[in-house]
Amino acid sequence: MNTIVSIEFEHGNKTYYALVREKPRPDSHQYEITVMNSRLQHQLYGYCMIIEDNGILQYQEEAGDLQTVSLQRSILEALCKRLVSDGYLIGKHKKQFYLSEQ
Repeated sequence: MNTIVSIEFEHGNKTYYALVREKPRPDSHQYEITVMNSRLQHQLYGYCMIIEDNGILQYQEEAGDLQTVSLQRSILEALCKRLVSDGYLIGKHKKQFYLSEQ
């Protein structure tokens, strides 16, 4: 079953919201991001999947331009904080979370 949570993130000195849908996979977890702002969602198009592997969160594909990379990073940090503060993955598997160094 897919679980959906809401996260709040800061980007460009403004606060935005996104929905995160967890897609459990046999070897990891995948999170699909939907930003609740049409301009930012359009900017993130094609770069909205986050993979969790052994407690490390990273985008499935990094964007090429700096503005989109910055947006990805803001969302990734907010998701990481949410998962850490909840004390578990959305799918209820206890782990520590780290951002990838990419």
